Amino acid sequence: MESEDVKHGPFRETAHAPAPADSQLCEDMQTCTTSAGGTSGGCVTIVDQQKVVKKEEPEDEGYLYGEISEKNVSPVDQSDEELMKTVKEEEEPEEDDYLSEGTPSVRRVIIVDEDNEVFQKKPIKEEEPEDDDYLYCEDCKSFFISECEVHGPALFIRDTLVPMGVVDRARQTLPLELEILKSSISDSGLGVFNKGETLPVGVHFGPYQGDPVDREEAMNSVYSWVIYKSIQCEEYVDATRETHANWMRYVNCARSSEEKNLMAFQYQGGILYRCCQPIEPGQELLVWYEEEYAKHLGVTFDYLWNKKSTNGNCEVDLHQ
Repeated sequence: MESEDVKHGPFRETAHAPAPADSQLCEDMQTCTTSAGGTSGGCVTIVDQQKVVKKEEPEDEGYLYGEISEKNVSPVDQSDEELMKTVKEEEEPEEDDYLSEGTPSVRRVIIVDEDNEVFQKKPIKEEEPEDDDYLYCEDCKSFFISECEVHGPALFIRDTLVPMGVVDRARQTLPLELEILKSSISDSGLGVFNKGETLPVGVHFGPYQGDPVDREEAMNSVYSWVIYKSIQCEEYVDATRETHANWMRYVNCARSSEEKNLMAFQYQGGILYRCCQPIEPGQELLVWYEEEYAKHLGVTFDYLWNKKSTNGNCEVDLHQ
């Protein structure tokens, strides 16, 4: 059972009266020891806490438990201090983590905060754009990302939205400006024609839609394009199935570079067509390939292009 001196000791008096001077605190400590016949746990806690208060540097930022008043130690402060002591004992800090008189330092916590701050300040390296992140301005004869500095953003004519799997889906995805008729190139089946106003240079169509297939299946189709991923990796898209393709499958290859009015190229993992010549009303759309796209693909592209341009899209018009 604690004595009356302990119950009404200096710990309770600090909440109602100014904190005693250092000499007075020592006298109180002596009185507590004499009256209890031994050292009181409460008094010892106050002395230890006073030592920690003396060693802390309030001007430093980043302390874990906030500021502690040197003149008024409350029970809440005592609880926090005991918790902090427990954490420090479990971490078993090294010798250089202590102050000269044995009081644990919070320097380890500050170091962690500083490391995080340094990490946050490190500049984040921006990812370099891939080769197929660029578009090309036919007027400026230069590549750009997002928009040309002179002519602004690229112009796209979007497909008519049709769900995958619909019968005759490819034909139904035609933009309003276009129509499918018999090709002007002999033995080429159907072709795509402009039925609206003149399509200006720089208009984009796509991406080309179809099924992902393996190399062998792509090589046997006139509706396939190859997509470059890396030196040892290529992907193939095949528009043989009309239910999973769009209208671009009907565009025929030009018989020469001079005859072309569209340019096929790879953009962000897909194939787009870009107007490289104005396309007048009633004129057929004829596609060629961009040298920048073909240069990485080698013999695979050469084979596919020869097959496409020689055989054409020999599609029979079943709707006549």
